[in-house]
Amino acid sequence: MKRDTLDWQVNAYLGEIELKQKNDNAAIEYFKTAAKISEWNAAIWTRLGGILFDARKYDECISYMKTAVDKFPNDLTINLIYGLSLSALNKHQDAKHALEKTLKINPNDVNALSAIGYTYNQMKNDNEAIIYLNRALIYDPKNLQAISVLALIHESRKDFHISDSLYTNALKIDSTNALLLNNFAYSLAERNVRLNEALMMAQKAIKQEAQNSSYLDTIGWIYFRLGDFEKAKLNIQKAVQIETTNATLLDHLGDVYFKLGDKSKAVDYWKKAFNEDSTKTEIKIKIDKGGL
Repeated sequence: MKRDTLDWQVNAYLGEIELKQKNDNAAIEYFKTAAKISEWNAAIWTRLGGILFDARKYDECISYMKTAVDKFPNDLTINLIYGLSLSALNKHQDAKHALEKTLKINPNDVNALSAIGYTYNQMKNDNEAIIYLNRALIYDPKNLQAISVLALIHESRKDFHISDSLYTNALKIDSTNALLLNNFAYSLAERNVRLNEALMMAQKAIKQEAQNSSYLDTIGWIYFRLGDFEKAKLNIQKAVQIETTNATLLDHLGDVYFKLGDKSKAVDYWKKAFNEDSTKTEIKIKIDKGGL
C-alpha cells in the first residue's frame, strides 16, 4: 500500500485478508476503495455488494449496487444483490423490478425466482408467488427458502396437508434449520395439534437463537396450548421485552394473563396489541368481552 496506494488489486487482497480475520468493516472499506479505483471491474463491485449484504448493511448495499447496476446493467449477480437488498428493507415494489430484470438476464436463476416469489408474497400476491416459487423448486428441489415461503402461503390458505408436507420434506433436507423448525412448530401450535412434537421442534430452534423473539413466542404459545401458563408467561414476556410493539406477542401475553387469573393485565395487553394493529378484530372482541 505504501508503494502504490492506487493499486486496486492490493486493496482487494487486503480486503480478503480482513474477511478471513472476521474484520468485516475493514474489509468493506478496502473493497470500496478497490471499486473506486477500478470502476470498470464488475467482479469487485459484485464482491463489495455481497459483503455488504452478508453484513446486513442493506442501505449501503442498495446505494453501491444502484451505482453498479448503472455501470453494468446486464450483470446478473449485481442486479440480484440489488433486488435482494431492496427486499430486505421491505422495498418490495423496487425489489420486484430489480428481480424481474435479473430474470430477463437469466429466466432460470433459482435465487432470483425464489426472491421474487418471496417479494410477491410480501406484496400479498400469493398466486404469482406460488408460480415463481414452484419454478424455483423445479431447478432446485432442495431450495429451503422457496419451500419455507410456499409452506407459509399454503398454511395461510389453510391447506395444511400441503404446508405440513412441505415442512416435513424441508426438515428431511436440513433437520437443524431453526426457521423451519420454528415455523412448523408454530403452525402446529396454532391448530392445537401434535403439541409434544411441536415443543421438541421449538426447543431445537430456541437452543440456536435464545434471544429470537419469534422463537420465544412460539415456545411460549406451545406451553400455553399445553396448559403450562407459567412457562408460557416466562417465554412470551421475554419475547415482548425484545419486541415491545409486536401485536401478536402482546395479544398472546394477554391470553396468558387471563388464564393465570389476572383479567386486568390481560385486558391491558390486549389493548396494547389492538393499538399496534387495529386490523386484528379478534382482539377487539376479547377487549369488549373482557375475556377469551
